[in-house]
Amino acid sequence: MGLKGLALSLGVAAAKRFFHGLEVLEANGGGWSGSPPIEMLDASGKRFACRVAEKNTTPTKREASTVGELLSSLEGVCARLNQGWWTYEWCHRRHVRQFHQDHAASAREPDWSLGDFARSEGADFPVGGLNSAVDVFDKGGQRCDETDRGRESRVSFECCDAAPRARRSSSSSKSSKTTKKKTKKGDAAYLTTVDETELCEYSLTVCAPSLCTGQPTRNATAAGLLGALQGVCLQRHEGWWSFEFCYRKTTRQFHVEIDEKDGRKTPRVVAEFSLGTFRDQRREATDDQLIVKGDDDRPRVELEYGNGTDCDLRGAKRATTIKLFCGDANVFSSVVEDRTCHYVFTIFTPALCKHAAFSVKPNARSLRCDALDDNDDIGV
Repeated sequence: MGLKGLALSLGVAAAKRFFHGLEVLEANGGGWSGSPPIEMLDASGKRFACRVAEKNTTPTKREASTVGELLSSLEGVCARLNQGWWTYEWCHRRHVRQFHQDHAASAREPDWSLGDFARSEGADFPVGGLNSAVDVFDKGGQRCDETDRGRESRVSFECCDAAPRARRSSSSSKSSKTTKKKTKKGDAAYLTTVDETELCEYSLTVCAPSLCTGQPTRNATAAGLLGALQGVCLQRHEGWWSFEFCYRKTTRQFHVEIDEKDGRKTPRVVAEFSLGTFRDQRREATDDQLIVKGDDDRPRVELEYGNGTDCDLRGAKRATTIKLFCGDANVFSSVVEDRTCHYVFTIFTPALCKHAAFSVKPNARSLRCDALDDNDDIGV
């Protein structure tokens, strides 16, 4: 097949994609010498001479091996999250603050400390344990009248590719006032959640692209990588019911109501069903036993939870199948009752992304396409 035939065989849709990407491809710069040109046609029949870029020979940067090394990428980074009247500010290993911004007066009033950085828990964990690491801010916090102690915070971390869509009010910046260098994508971090878990005690979640590690870990097993979820529980709220998944422990369905007394709000579980407990195994399951592929060829890990609350309709115990996929953050994505009293939980976690079976192996290289006149010959 000649080159023109090759171009035509790709079809109009492929030619359109190359044409629409022309400006971006030309902006990529060098690395094009030596590759033979390929004649391509766009949807209108216009001719282009396209070249495949050379392979990138730039040495790759050594990846972090511990959570502490991974978190060092956040040095000097601050992020804010606006939640109505209050705005929260986190500065990596410096402080956590809560304030009201009076834009008319360009002032913060009030401006409270939720703790200065004291210590990091889990810095020596391997990078797969990122979600179990916590920075503790329990020094110098604003005095809390109710507890007669200083306010304090705990910050956990997650990987995310970009600013979370649901948190458009979250912003990121370098804390240094002496530099005018723009924040690079890798420097960015986003404060995604702030919760007052106990009176004057706060739990924050920070995510950042720099916390994502892209290469699969050699000889890693799915069971070993999922150890990063040890002690992790995820919840999903759907209408009146809430659902909870605790890794290798329990699943449940419950409803919470809030009791108010003396100005304090206390959550109370008023209805609860066990949807199964983890079926523990004496030996760690192998990859062949854990990893399955569905109809869409997407790999996943499946775990079975059984022996839950009695199901009157079936005369059996409630049970749940957990489907875990590679994802940018720990997310409880969906709940489906696929048959009476049997449930399927879909969970996404970055813990699996380091496994070779879950890593996407890119096999693409850029093209540079230059328009040809009718009489031009690309020399092939």
